Amino acid sequence: MDKMDRKILEILLKDAQTPLTKIASEIGVHPSTVSYRIKNLIKTGAIRKFSISVNWKKLGWNIEAAVLIDAEQKDLRRIAKDLCKFEEVIEVHSITGYHDLLIMVVAKDMEDFQKFMEEKLAAISGVVRSYPAMVVEDYKEE
Repeated sequence: MDKMDRKILEILLKDAQTPLTKIASEIGVHPSTVSYRIKNLIKTGAIRKFSISVNWKKLGWNIEAAVLIDAEQKDLRRIAKDLCKFEEVIEVHSITGYHDLLIMVVAKDMEDFQKFMEEKLAAISGVVRSYPAMVVEDYKEE
């Protein structure tokens, strides 16, 4: 990966729908060069997918929370896969430090969030403890 690839990624991170012609114009190359570079970044796995950033509140999901989870080590992968099945769970990360997993959860309101915590998360065997923290404001999201 060189400077041109990094610049293409930087532009796409800001807006994955940026037209090839605009990217090409910004970095001073032909659009076919940008297309080739993007295809190569996908092929090598540098670009995993093209995505969108969702304003969950506009969709009626008014609560967003980060939840740290302590889990039985032997069950960690299964727990992560189970968590991925819930529509409220929008991200699942295995992390280092004092906790094992970090999940991002959305809910329509506090009642729905509490239901998720008590009826879904608590029902997963191998989850030892959870630590929820409400998101107050997003400053940067990618």
